Amino acid sequence: MAEKFARELGFAAGISSGENFLGALLVQDDIDGDACVVTVFPDDNKKYLSAALLPEEPIGDGSLSSSDIRLQTFEAYKRV
Repeated sequence: MAEKFARELGFAAGISSGENFLGALLVQDDIDGDACVVTVFPDDNKKYLSAALLPEEPIGDGSLSSSDIRLQTFEAYKRV
């Protein structure tokens, strides 16, 4: 997901942020459609700039993967 954020939306997020995003999507699937799910992206991708984020891994049956997700836009809010 971190690579997809950078490639498709142009913002730097780290691996933990990608996992948070996928977790938020799974939670959203389990709750009422009118609810709003919020997550925090706790890291950026600076430490990964000189290397690949992660090696290619096989996707397990029933797993959510970045190839299953279409990103359209994002909104950022100030912390204060």
